[in-house]
Amino acid sequence: PLWYPPLPAQLPLNAIAADSQNTDEPSESIAFGRVDQPELQRQENAALRVGEHLYVVGGRRSGRTTALQTIREAARRNGWQTYALEPNVEAAWDLVQLLRAGTWNTPYLITIDDVDILEASFADDHRTAWMSDLLALLRMAKQRGITIVLSATTASGPLGKLHQLCSHTLMLQLSSRNEWILQGGDPSHYQSTMPPGRG
Repeated sequence: PLWYPPLPAQLPLNAIAADSQNTDEPSESIAFGRVDQPELQRQENAALRVGEHLYVVGGRRSGRTTALQTIREAARRNGWQTYALEPNVEAAWDLVQLLRAGTWNTPYLITIDDVDILEASFADDHRTAWMSDLLALLRMAKQRGITIVLSATTASGPLGKLHQLCSHTLMLQLSSRNEWILQGGDPSHYQSTMPPGRG
């Protein structure tokens, strides 16, 4: 069509068409949302392919955790293995070591919520080592069949290197236009009243 209606305030996962859903084999991509591109007169699925990474940045109550939950559910529906890492330094340390050593026959989605809180929870010497290992994992993930989704309140500072290795960024609501720009957002895309989960 020449014109698309605005995206709805809420979009159930069941309403997102994915070519590879309902097949016996794991798909190579997962669709978890819709992208509106009015300047191109186009709407399409927001999707991740195996080995691609997503960085979700947003302020308090912006929908970061729900976004990760939605992506995990989309992955499960498409035959992927999933694991949700909570801010726990021991579990985070063990997981990265395990993933760096292994290869999976089916796609594996890892979500790390509040990676900024997790990173700050490590003691200084362990923080440097863990971040180095996580960066290495992001670089080799495609060969391992791993996709990683990170969420945080910031994409700058010590987390900037993680952000740079992510194929995609989802910018949710932030506290101000200046904060939006500081975190790498396009000024023309800023909205002061975005509902949770919209980016």
